[in-house]
Amino acid sequence: MIIRVAPDDITKALIEPDRLTQFWLASSSAPLAAGAKVHSKFMVPGAEVDTTATRLIPGRKIDWKWSDGTNVDIDLEGVDDGTAVTIVSSGFRGSRDEVVKHALTATEGSRSFLPP
Repeated sequence: MIIRVAPDDITKALIEPDRLTQFWLASSSAPLAAGAKVHSKFMVPGAEVDTTATRLIPGRKIDWKWSDGTNVDIDLEGVDDGTAVTIVSSGFRGSRDEVVKHALTATEGSRSFLPP
């Protein structure tokens, strides 16, 4: 997906609590930083998770692991009109049907913070 925002601005929006709480989270215990555990509460009541960034290259890559063992890898590539964003979620467990359900939920979650 192409987003008409600079890659560094997307990085800031995804790692800084004051920015995350404007569109995706109700609260976050700290900025997302490589190796640091961050506790986040989503806007959906009762939905909360621990997150650990596994790689953070501002303006290029943001990878993290959720507390359930799944991974999110976000690649950012500057293009003429903004940033090409690629999101890959992996590490789903369970039966085939459960993995499909988890993948669809992850896709929906990613879409919730990306513009249409």
